[in-house]
Amino acid sequence: MSHLKLNHPIVIYDSNAPNQQFFINDLRRKNHLIREIEINVCPVSEGHLIHIMENINLKPTRALINTNSPWYRCFAEDLHEMSPFVLIRTLRDFPSLLKTPIVILENDIFIDPSLEDLSQSHEEEEQVLV
Repeated sequence: MSHLKLNHPIVIYDSNAPNQQFFINDLRRKNHLIREIEINVCPVSEGHLIHIMENINLKPTRALINTNSPWYRCFAEDLHEMSPFVLIRTLRDFPSLLKTPIVILENDIFIDPSLEDLSQSHEEEEQVLV
């Protein structure tokens, strides 16, 4: 069970990346409830990282690690052997290691999605509710 109950969508993104700025602006136009955490300004909270790791179906290190990060070479050999606790602390302390954007919609986690991926997910949810 997740430690974090989300009542609104969250986007974790790198505001220094122009393509991610365009992504968040387009997403914000489509969904006014979006709140974001700029990972290059402040570390991602441990609560959000725990929520992400508990709710993704992929191996966290493979899905969450940005291999283009300047820190990747320092941690590359150790990342796959880290315990979840150490991985969370490492991602919090070195936020550029986190692959972004990440969109959290309740228990659905999308890592580096397109707007089409998110709209398809929303349409699937509406069909289930009908």
